[in-house]
Amino acid sequence: MRGLAALIGFAFCLAAYFILRYQGLWAENDTAVFHELIGAVQSARSIDLPNAYPHGYAYQSVATTLLGLSGLDMTTFLQLYSPVLGTLMLALFGYVAYFRLLLSRVYALFATSVLFLVPEVLFTVLRGNHEKFTLGLSLLAALLVLRLLAALQGRAERRQIVAWFVALCVCLFTLDTLNLFFGSVFLSALTITLLLLVVTTRLLHLPVSRRDLLLLTGVAVTGWLLVTLTLAVVYPAARGDFGLFTSAIRHAGSLLTRKASAVNPYAAIDSDWSSPLLYQLVTAFRFLLLGGALLSMVLELRDMGRQATVPLGRLLLVGLFAA
Repeated sequence: MRGLAALIGFAFCLAAYFILRYQGLWAENDTAVFHELIGAVQSARSIDLPNAYPHGYAYQSVATTLLGLSGLDMTTFLQLYSPVLGTLMLALFGYVAYFRLLLSRVYALFATSVLFLVPEVLFTVLRGNHEKFTLGLSLLAALLVLRLLAALQGRAERRQIVAWFVALCVCLFTLDTLNLFFGSVFLSALTITLLLLVVTTRLLHLPVSRRDLLLLTGVAVTGWLLVTLTLAVVYPAARGDFGLFTSAIRHAGSLLTRKASAVNPYAAIDSDWSSPLLYQLVTAFRFLLLGGALLSMVLELRDMGRQATVPLGRLLLVGLFAA
């Protein structure tokens, strides 16, 4: 547990450095936007607003509740407390999820520490929007999927299975209500993982039982039913997120086919950086990380083909990375 305590201490110090570096006087676009959105929910005491956030309502509701319980003003919460909340959630949920997936405390500490080395991840958890919850809860959802499948596979007591199932449903529903697009991205990855496992089981003869595939199918179907419930009943305003999916697919296709697109993500390199070479040097770590992970996945698949049984955690880890 000393390693976990050190990780939590590091997460706290990292957030404290970010806050103190600017003496608390920092902001960016989404933080300013959610300052207005949370204020509107506070004033109206309702999530049904004319100019409500079109992707979800949970972050505004949670922030309003925390502000009411703590007595903090919104600016103090967003600029001084939310960065600490984001890094601590990443440390805790990251460690627990990776410990169950990798079955090693040392590997879990290493994997979670690597998360803090990725600039995009730090930007996500430090700023004042809902993504700090989305990232932490996505890690928690992966953990809950694994625990539910393990409970079903091991024929645990019915109350244990029900408890894991309810916890997973609550986590997935919260992801949907934070931002339906991001919640659906996690489910899309889980669904692609299922399809990849079906294909690789046939092609590489991986020791994946039909029962495991059926259980994972049930989890994915449940998740998509929760998305449908959110759209149809709970928050119909999020229906516009389907447009984000089609737009993302279209832009990804334009990158692969090199066709002209209305959005050119590479244009930001020339406009935001003094030197494209400097950008490549600063961001080289992400490509080393992705390359190392890809090599690890290939080696894992090779080892899995030689074994009689494969732990569920390893299957999910490899499948989610590939997805």
